[in-house]
Amino acid sequence: MPLSASPSNFPDPHELVRNELRILNSGLFARASVKASFLKYLVEEELENRGAFLKESTIAVGFFKKPADIDLRRFSGVRVIAKQVRDQLRIHYYYYPFTTARIVLEAGSYRPTFLFLQPVELEPVKDARPLVALVLPVATFPEAAKLGPLAAELRLSILEVLHKSHPEIRFEMVTELASDSSSNTGFDYVLELSLQTASVDGCLQFTVGFETSDRGVLAIESTTRPDNEWRLLIPDLVPLVNLALSELRIHQTRSVNEQKRLTRDFLDWLEGYASLERRTQAGITRAVQRFDEILERNGNHSAALAGSAEVLLIYHHYTEVPANQGWREALRRAQESVRLDANNAEAHAALAYAKLLADHDFQGAERIFKFALDLDPRNHRAHHWYCNLLTMQGRFAEAILHAQGAYALKATSPIVSKILGDPYYYGRQYDEAIRHYSSAIDRHGNWTAYLFRGLALSERRAPGDIELATTDFARAARLNPAARHEIDGAYGYLCAVTDQATAAAQVITQLRSTARPGVPLSLAALYAGLGAIDLSFEWLHKAFEDPNEVLFWFAVDPRFDPLRADPRHSGILARLGLGKALLTH
Repeated sequence: MPLSASPSNFPDPHELVRNELRILNSGLFARASVKASFLKYLVEEELENRGAFLKESTIAVGFFKKPADIDLRRFSGVRVIAKQVRDQLRIHYYYYPFTTARIVLEAGSYRPTFLFLQPVELEPVKDARPLVALVLPVATFPEAAKLGPLAAELRLSILEVLHKSHPEIRFEMVTELASDSSSNTGFDYVLELSLQTASVDGCLQFTVGFETSDRGVLAIESTTRPDNEWRLLIPDLVPLVNLALSELRIHQTRSVNEQKRLTRDFLDWLEGYASLERRTQAGITRAVQRFDEILERNGNHSAALAGSAEVLLIYHHYTEVPANQGWREALRRAQESVRLDANNAEAHAALAYAKLLADHDFQGAERIFKFALDLDPRNHRAHHWYCNLLTMQGRFAEAILHAQGAYALKATSPIVSKILGDPYYYGRQYDEAIRHYSSAIDRHGNWTAYLFRGLALSERRAPGDIELATTDFARAARLNPAARHEIDGAYGYLCAVTDQATAAAQVITQLRSTARPGVPLSLAALYAGLGAIDLSFEWLHKAFEDPNEVLFWFAVDPRFDPLRADPRHSGILARLGLGKALLTH
């Protein structure tokens, strides 16, 4: 592509492209040296005006160092790596669309093209007081001397991006805010930044806090990177910060009272979602409070209805509310949210998962998930829950792609980090599952990651696995006591498959005396591990009257492998709505 196509007021286009290549190779292709080298080879050939000669045969010779008489019918290396690089670029620009230069590798071609983008100049709303956001210095800890210079550069970088993307907001850098809140006049919001060494391996964690003028603190987002990838902290965070700040533009056209109400709704909504992502009892409780407060003020708030539906879908893991009750109400709220805002991708994602759990409608749920992703390909919840559906059906390769998509969008979410391991666990690739669950534990320490690493260790049973699984179950129970019956069931299953019959019997006695929703599934899995097939089926049927979300993974759950040869197995699949879904795929 002729580089003269770049705008005249841009710097050297060659340097823009090479800078974009450096960003890609330090982030997207950091652990894929062959792909990085291949992309660099193609880009450099184009920049040196040799792009017209980029054919499969010349690349095989020039890059792969094959002989000139190579038989391309027997060597597919060029086509394979080109497709991999093309797919990776497409995914990257879905998530990071705001780049000055974009490298494109069209299907059917090995010649890269370059797109140069200028920031969109947005006109401020007339007759509206500009919003003012104060940007505080970056707090660094614990190594202020080491992180100080880096923190200053990050502050300037994020300010530069925000100035361009939000001309309707005036960003001012301040040293500190007065301790007397009455002295802090003339601004609407505060961005509080912090940088710290997140763990012993030297990773850096960069956080942006979003505060109201009365210092009501709300953390928007944080991201973690190895210290050699510190430049990617800004690309990770800026799209998320932009999304939050964009919501404030509507305030400029509202009355003062309406501005206050909308600001309060927005902040409560933001805090509700942040709390929901933590997947802790305290977080779920806080999310319920925030969404309910919004709905008390405005019962037609689509985003709050969608958020409360999402909470209700998982509420049974954290409270004594029966799952069926939560799922039916979640379905109602998600339907109402979609009715109020048909373009709300989050609402459609909640509706899809509610239809799956409440109606056992796999095909209908999949159609809605696809529609949600058409509305917003960057909605991490749609990727997350669609990954669940695909895993339930044994479509593991597709599930992995959506798990990776969710993680690329929301790497800071404990539950999203955990689902990276799910397709591997249910696909019986226990080493890979344990690797992902361990990574999620290292990053977030969430109870679900401990529970599922324990389950994967229970299946692999390598030296030391039984002891670590036992420890993991104990940690999971401490982190979420409300799910103790689920975790005890997993521990009882471990005892059953490791010839600890007495311990397994004790867990059975304990579970059967537990008055908590969702106990039947735990007993069904435990009896399957003991080889008590009839009892396992008996409790599986009871689980439909008192279900747990995990029931929907029955078709692929390794704990129920002893039941697969029994004719009654297909009956359970049919009751779940999986029989037809599995036949379809």
